[in-house]
Amino acid sequence: MIKNIVFDLGQVLLDYVTDGATRAFTEDTAILREVDLVVYKSSEWIMMDAGLMTEEEARKSFIAKCSSKEVAEVAINSFNNWDQYNLTMHPGMEALVKELKAAGYRIYVLSNLSARLGGERLKEHLTYADVFDGIFISALHRCLKPQPAIYEAFFKEYDLVPGECFFVDDLPKNIAGAKEAGMDGYVSRRECTKASYSIAGNADSRILRRICRRLR
Repeated sequence: MIKNIVFDLGQVLLDYVTDGATRAFTEDTAILREVDLVVYKSSEWIMMDAGLMTEEEARKSFIAKCSSKEVAEVAINSFNNWDQYNLTMHPGMEALVKELKAAGYRIYVLSNLSARLGGERLKEHLTYADVFDGIFISALHRCLKPQPAIYEAFFKEYDLVPGECFFVDDLPKNIAGAKEAGMDGYVSRRECTKASYSIAGNADSRILRRICRRLR
């Protein structure tokens, strides 16, 4: 019997656009592409999510990789402000979470995320964070989805039985990892484009409601 619903953050509870912060500081397409590669598609980004690199260490590495001082300035400005520009709450998910909570489920977050949003700052972006029974951020535990260790640590942290949990994530590999750990799940297929949010995202909300009704 499913007792716990577990949500990812990016592209599930929160909409995430990688170039939002960069566009606040430049419209130059070449710089946009370079910053995307240097910052948002970097090994440093992954290491911060894994809790293995500090933001200051990442900044120094980003600057060293940039092709010019102009690009470096945009990259650092973008990185320093990424959560303010790149993240927004997805419409419909707050209502769904509160509906599930009212139905008696315990609700959790399990997300690959850097330490920046590991505390109270997350509430600036997820204003209903207090509704959750637990919020598990990868950087604070030094592991990443879909590594088996993160699921094991998550279950241990909240004393959960894997077979009593249902996981919602946007990446198939993370759902596959969850299933190997004993937790079933659903792949949210919202695309990372603004045009798709209102269509695919709302469809996800409806699908999840149907799934959770069957879980009861």
